[in-house]
Amino acid sequence: MSEDDLAKELEQQSVTAVRRFTFKKDGVVQPTNTYLFTFARTSIPQSIKANYCNIGVEVYIPFQLRYYTCQAFGHGCKSCHASAVCYRCGDNHEATDCRKDVKCSNCGGNHMASSKSCPVWKRESQIMRIKTEQNVSYYEAKKRVEGLTTNTSTISRPPVTTASIDCQTGLTWVKSVQPLSTASIQKPALPPSSVTPPKPKIVKHVESQTPKITPEPEPFKLTNREKKLLKKKQLREHQRPPLL
Repeated sequence: MSEDDLAKELEQQSVTAVRRFTFKKDGVVQPTNTYLFTFARTSIPQSIKANYCNIGVEVYIPFQLRYYTCQAFGHGCKSCHASAVCYRCGDNHEATDCRKDVKCSNCGGNHMASSKSCPVWKRESQIMRIKTEQNVSYYEAKKRVEGLTTNTSTISRPPVTTASIDCQTGLTWVKSVQPLSTASIQKPALPPSSVTPPKPKIVKHVESQTPKITPEPEPFKLTNREKKLLKKKQLREHQRPPLL
């Protein structure tokens, strides 16, 4: 299916243009399975539906432009008025058969101008990412990147002194793997030698003077048989005639 046919099929999903990425191998242009979609909406969708399949969509962040004549970033041939610069040595000549020492024309480092390890290329890539993701102009993205770099460079941390801590156990000596900060360790305060320690106070146990209370004896209790015998004895004494 061609790119125009794909754009027509996905027109209902706000797709306005489709472009397929290609690469060149041995002088032959070969297509890839990656497509670039242009949407007529303020934000891109998370996925699109094609042939009953959900295909994920990501933000496309293009590489920063580098003009191969002057080796500078951010412009093309139409807006360039500088002289030719060698991408290998950084001198003012065309890069045809240069055999000089490698030197970057943008940062002066020991690499070519096309190297991705160049700090200028990394900064320009970060500017392009902010420009694409936040939908701002190039100059606004450049200001934000410069603000981030200045804020991170001004932050300084005080040095932290460390010391190794050892402890003795019943088996062997155990040493700590990670060093600890000496600021968190508090040394015990030693008493001066001229001051004698106070004598311990002797406290005597004093018994209380309260009188002891003896419990009262419990009353004597009679059984039923003894009660009956006592009643009979009292009746006999009442019935006995008095002595003259």
